[in-house]
Amino acid sequence: KGIYDFVQWIVDNKYKDCVAGFELGNESYYSPDYPKLAPLWADVVEKLVKVWPGIKLGINLAELFELNPDITQVRNRMLSDGKIERNTYFAAADFNRYSAQFVMKMSELGAMKHITHVIWHAYGAETPYSCSYYGIKRFRAFCEAFPELKGKQYWLTEIRPRSDEDNRCQRMFRESLVMG
Repeated sequence: KGIYDFVQWIVDNKYKDCVAGFELGNESYYSPDYPKLAPLWADVVEKLVKVWPGIKLGINLAELFELNPDITQVRNRMLSDGKIERNTYFAAADFNRYSAQFVMKMSELGAMKHITHVIWHAYGAETPYSCSYYGIKRFRAFCEAFPELKGKQYWLTEIRPRSDEDNRCQRMFRESLVMG
């Protein structure tokens, strides 16, 4: 309900020109249940499009490379909260598969026609992980493999060279990207 109220508030108060777009979910691809969320998100998408025709909506997908340092960091964050319930191995192939299944299910439900961009989180620039030329090539290859994603913009909403560094280093990296 919160997202509907928020979007309605944006529309009612004429702030649409201040919003670049929305990220539907955040790293949901870490869950084997990600494909099962497609009906929920498809319903949300249909309702948001009625409130704001032309709204920019993005889905967050994984195209992770095995040994990507972020996989370990996500696992550690989940364990530190004491909320991790599944005991499966954290594998890049699983997360990529959940993303692929989510895309196909969203397409079956007719929601992909309203998705305007694909969102990636990119980490690990010091090696050929996601935050590198090789990562962008993998993102492109993932989208080429799925006609449902053809022509959609790419958004990188999280970028940093390594997941396990301190925030000061990450801010310097972001500043370098902006200045570049």
